[in-house]
Amino acid sequence: MIKLTDRDYKVIAFIKEYKIAKTSTIKRLFFSTKANTCEKRLAKLVEHKKLYRYRENILSEYCYYIKRPSN
Repeated sequence: MIKLTDRDYKVIAFIKEYKIAKTSTIKRLFFSTKANTCEKRLAKLVEHKKLYRYRENILSEYCYYIKRPSN
C-alpha cells in the first residue's frame, strides 16, 4: 500500500485530464527537486498501479498514462 501525497493526486489528475504525459513534463510541472526524485516517485506510482508507463525504446523517456490510449 502506498500513501499518496498531495503532489501524487495532482500528477494523477493532470494525467487523467491530458491522457498522457512524459517524465520531463511531469518533472517540470510538479517537481522542483532532482529529476531522480521525480523518476523514483513515478516508479512507485507505477509499482502500485496508480499509473502505467511505456517507452518506445531504451533511449526514450517514459510516457505515463492511467488508461491505455486507444488507436
